[in-house]
Amino acid sequence: LKGGVGRSTIAANMAIGLRQQTGRNIVLVEAQHGLGHLALLFNLYPRHTITNLDGEPNLDLELLQGLLQSHGSGVRLLAAPADPAQLVELSAEVWQQVIRLLKETADYVVVDTAAHADELLSTLLALADDILVITGADIASLRDARLLLQSLRHENQVDGRIHVVLNHA
Repeated sequence: LKGGVGRSTIAANMAIGLRQQTGRNIVLVEAQHGLGHLALLFNLYPRHTITNLDGEPNLDLELLQGLLQSHGSGVRLLAAPADPAQLVELSAEVWQQVIRLLKETADYVVVDTAAHADELLSTLLALADDILVITGADIASLRDARLLLQSLRHENQVDGRIHVVLNHA
């Protein structure tokens, strides 16, 4: 729940590592309402982003496949916009549909979330098989991680395995 702890970098590296280790179909999703950084980390300039999902009446797998950007590693990225003029706030229901559709086609869907708790984060955590709580070693990061872990323990809809990652970098 704190920015700057390495969530996006770890998500990107995890997606690439999964691809390299397994050779399987990996999709990396930047699920947030803010500006994206994953395309920058991947050195991609996406023509399509999650902005294209805003108001889309016919959300299906074919549409999503067209929005994915391929990286040289073989990972495909559904990026958030890099331009503030393109920011959108997709509903939790749309995100739920996006993740479910991507899970039908990909062996692994790695989701990078924003640094704040909201309905979107709750929705994504409920869909997760594994949850990585990334934290730094500073007091604010550790406190926020503890609060999130307490919340996850009491959340009835979260079934995923929870892993804590202390990022020293």
